[in-house]
Amino acid sequence: MKKIIIAAAAILFTSVSFAAEPTQKVLDAFKKTFEQAKDVTWQDVDNKYEANFSQNNITFRIMYDQEGNVVKSIRYYYGPTLPIFIQAKLAKKYDGKTVFGVTEISTDSELTYYIILEDKSTWTHVQSDAFGNMYTEKKLKKA
Repeated sequence: MKKIIIAAAAILFTSVSFAAEPTQKVLDAFKKTFEQAKDVTWQDVDNKYEANFSQNNITFRIMYDQEGNVVKSIRYYYGPTLPIFIQAKLAKKYDGKTVFGVTEISTDSELTYYIILEDKSTWTHVQSDAFGNMYTEKKLKKA
């Protein structure tokens, strides 16, 4: 078992290089879009550059190709940042639950929200697309 864990860690660290220096094209594209970004760190992931930072109380992971094009974005935030349309659908379908946190993943072809809801006794993991088509992924009891 230890050998498997060590091998998996070795593979992970060969594909991810921390503190990578992005190309000038990537830096220019990033600065144009995220002028107020704070605490930016960069990683080289499979010949792409990933910027990790926060802006306006939202945590971002933005992945760029070598030419400075965004290929994927991940944002972590709380309920009020969700689009009103999604908030309204959640309130109707999951009455009595509040949004604990959101992970939003977008690419050029897809936008998905992974939403964690809570009430007194449970955590409910919900997945939604941009059109509000949502379903419960799993439900966990609080300890």
